[in-house]
Amino acid sequence: MQDPRDPLFRQYLSPEQFTERFGPDEKDVQEIADHLARSGLTVSKVHPNRLVLDVEGLTSAVEGAFQVQVHNYRLADGRVAHAANADPIFPATLAARVKTVAGLNNFAQRRPHLVREPRAQAFDVTTKPEDFMTPAKIKSAYGLDTVSQTGAGETLALFELDGYSASDINAYASYFNLPAPNLQNVLVGGATGAAGPGAIEVTLDIELALAVAPGLAKIMVYEGPNSDQGVLDTYSRIATDNLAKVVSTSWGLSEDEDSTAFLNGENTIFQQMAAQGQGLFAASGDSGAYDDPAHPSNLSVDDPASQPYVTAVGGTSLTLNAANNSRSESAWSNAA
Repeated sequence: MQDPRDPLFRQYLSPEQFTERFGPDEKDVQEIADHLARSGLTVSKVHPNRLVLDVEGLTSAVEGAFQVQVHNYRLADGRVAHAANADPIFPATLAARVKTVAGLNNFAQRRPHLVREPRAQAFDVTTKPEDFMTPAKIKSAYGLDTVSQTGAGETLALFELDGYSASDINAYASYFNLPAPNLQNVLVGGATGAAGPGAIEVTLDIELALAVAPGLAKIMVYEGPNSDQGVLDTYSRIATDNLAKVVSTSWGLSEDEDSTAFLNGENTIFQQMAAQGQGLFAASGDSGAYDDPAHPSNLSVDDPASQPYVTAVGGTSLTLNAANNSRSESAWSNAA
């Protein structure tokens, strides 16, 4: 993947080739499924890459299968979450084949990485969209108005943890005379596609893609639940579909808010993407190296931008001066 002199440079694998060469054997998957079944759990889905198994069952069966106790906790924000009291345990004959068990706690909640600009006064009634960062201004600021590439014929995948209102996207495209977007929603793990509290991030992601790449053939919006298992299921779906070579996400959380086992499981899916020639670009968070809002003095960066097979993209504040056609830009540091 890195050496242009190598004869295999950019000779990427298909999902089927990846699974054949690097995925678990079907025998291994079946032995794990049989073990879980004996404990009263049901494997509801084996992902095509055989890297992820979706498992369902009663809490008592989960506790027996993994030799843990699951308790409920009320968090400082009032949310009730569950967590196991210990790391899951597998029989010695199976333990080496399992990288992570996601879902035994749901403390971790990914955050969208948009920042609302504080304003000293309310918008005037005469304020128009042209007064802000229009598609033309964005393209001009980064020199994209002088290049011929528009994303024509390409498919973009967006990883999202909330829905959006299609009417918002259509209104944006219509107002700025952009081509009508070809959006395809892929709902994973019970996601509904309905716009929730994080819809502004999803909307922003889609609109900026339209602004800088109006020729895109398709924007695939993959939406999953905001949980460890939802995140793994959604990234796995993007990898096994392999329909988009560019993948973007603006959702993440501090590395110290989740387990090393989960991060390793996530990294396995990102390795599949890399082997297939899929580039994943992730917002690096709003607070630099101090990304954990609950422990702002702890050194901890944002996942998945911190993953080795992911390209981290830092946020900036951009100022344009129409009077002399100049621009200035500063990187976000540790100010949330």
